[in-house]
Amino acid sequence: MTNIFAEKYNLYPPEDKPVLEYYKEYFDEVFISLIPFSKLNFEKIRDFKENEIFDKRIEEIKHRIFDENRLKNYPLQEEFFSDIEEYFFTEKINWDQIIKNSEIKNFKDLNKALMTSIGALKKELEEHKILETLQNFAKRDEILIPSEGSFDVHSKIGIYNCLFENNISQINVIEEFHESQKKIDLSNISEIEFIEKINFKDYYIFSEDKQILFSIDWDYFFFFIGINSQTISKESIEKNFNGFWANIETTHLWTWEKGEINKKLKLK
Repeated sequence: MTNIFAEKYNLYPPEDKPVLEYYKEYFDEVFISLIPFSKLNFEKIRDFKENEIFDKRIEEIKHRIFDENRLKNYPLQEEFFSDIEEYFFTEKINWDQIIKNSEIKNFKDLNKALMTSIGALKKELEEHKILETLQNFAKRDEILIPSEGSFDVHSKIGIYNCLFENNISQINVIEEFHESQKKIDLSNISEIEFIEKINFKDYYIFSEDKQILFSIDWDYFFFFIGINSQTISKESIEKNFNGFWANIETTHLWTWEKGEINKKLKLK
């Protein structure tokens, strides 16, 4: 049995290990949360503040994002926004909305397209046709593609709200290589202050009492939420995040059907 909170942290599961089995010492449910897309929300921008400097900044962002002659591929969120700008300027677009309004069939295909876009897959696993479908849809509807391997602003908002809804105020945050750890008291900070405290390479967030864990890894467009369902509301998770609950077979490689990777790599 793996003690994920031992001195040498093991807060993210191996690729081929079922996540429920890996986390079972602490959590009986694991949610696969999909990092959302986003879109500029001009009504939100106007409601925030109206002045020439602010309007000029928005026009600069629009020009950088939607100048197709300059851009080879449709941009990622991180290429244009600081966390604060993304907080004030954008609205969240869930994967469900992409599936509903595009020709992409399901979460698995969408994730394959996203991973293809950043060169994270072996050539045999890449899905360029699905990626082209995604890019064409994103351009048409002015959707910003998420960046991988970090908690985006909208996910941070979800984490903040979820923690408060479950009466959690004391959390620990550990960066990617476990070289630093910080404690945050949520009782006296605002949503936007919380966003600023969670840095780009802060990969692990968990409550002091170890009842909930948010865990992410590089090159991926999803993160795991492990919970003790006796103390943490599943409804709160579903309300604040878009994704699905793991079953007994779900692994980090949920994107592929069983045997699909070996088949495509032509392995026996």
